[in-house]
Amino acid sequence: MTLVELLIVISVSVLLLAVAVPLLRISVQGRKVREASRQLNALITRVKARAAELGRPVGLLLRRGDTAFATGSFYATQLFVAESPIPYAGDEATAFARIPAPTAPGIPVRMNPPPAATFTSPLYVEALHRPFTARVQGSALLPSIVSVGDMIQFDFKGIVYEILEIVVPDAANNPDIVDLWFRVPPRRALPVGVGAPPPMVDVGYQIQRSPVRLGTFSSTGQTTIRTGALPVNLPNGIVVDLSVSGMEPDFNQFTAADPADMNTWTPSGTPDDTDIVILFEPDGTVQCVYSSIYQPGSPPVLRLVRTEPTGTIFLLVGRIEQVLPGGDAFARGPEEFSNLMDADNLWVAIAHRTGKVTTAENNDLVAYAPSVGTPVPPLLMPGLLATARQFAISAQDIGGR
Repeated sequence: MTLVELLIVISVSVLLLAVAVPLLRISVQGRKVREASRQLNALITRVKARAAELGRPVGLLLRRGDTAFATGSFYATQLFVAESPIPYAGDEATAFARIPAPTAPGIPVRMNPPPAATFTSPLYVEALHRPFTARVQGSALLPSIVSVGDMIQFDFKGIVYEILEIVVPDAANNPDIVDLWFRVPPRRALPVGVGAPPPMVDVGYQIQRSPVRLGTFSSTGQTTIRTGALPVNLPNGIVVDLSVSGMEPDFNQFTAADPADMNTWTPSGTPDDTDIVILFEPDGTVQCVYSSIYQPGSPPVLRLVRTEPTGTIFLLVGRIEQVLPGGDAFARGPEEFSNLMDADNLWVAIAHRTGKVTTAENNDLVAYAPSVGTPVPPLLMPGLLATARQFAISAQDIGGR
């Protein structure tokens, strides 16, 4: 072989290698995305089995990334099991609750109301309906183990209400007497006066507490149970992209919006370090989802909210470098390419009424989105997101691929 022939062979080999390496990289990344979707499916199956075993709700918890990074609030790389603690019904068997008669239909009575400034709960401030009041006795531990947003049921039957505020009126002399303010949950909102609890005297009660993470990490506002349970870590470089994940019909509630602009496509600049929990009933259906919102103020107040889903829950599995929140979620230029615009990514969809899990391809938006470099108007964004989820919405599962 002559020197010229050798140089030709080397040149051709270099060209073939230059073409093959990117294709190989894409293939590896695709395998990682599929592996992550299988991990997510397997953990959901484990969570539902655990709920059936315990006979009480158990959740899938998505831990947000490191908020020290610009996009850390918008993706999750670690998944946990989150268990609901045993319901609380007082410190002793004789614990009871009393609900006073309202002064007028739909108007609650406030027992020994503290100064308005002590009502610090954003839930109380933002209540869609007038809150109701109850006093519980034999419950000294209640303020330390029950949180705003937990659910209470009186006499072990009827409507389950959402707790808005917890106040101990006389902590020095009667620490076991606690006043509660509560409301009908927003998803079950009824006209004023309807759904109000009747007056009750010395009846039992039960409080369903928020889920806690099983693992070794702490979480603000949540009690951590330290066990041997380890988190599920997604493959390196692969994430659940929370910036475009969410529930129908509002689509992307897992991104806390800027309170100055409640367009959900304008994410807040304040880091969000709260966990997202999808809570499953023992029968496998979805009970509720815990996520976060920012309450307007200076500075904005981040709080956890409990939502009963009215549609499918969608989780997009993609690449960490393609997490581009806000309007950039529709970027597909040479310098920026988002997870939403990448047809190689996968949706994991959870049907809220049945708990069925579907893994579906991300629909290619190239034919639907504006041309490269053209901003997408906010009014078009929900429709484009629904188009990206088309295969997941129609439950076209990819099976074992």
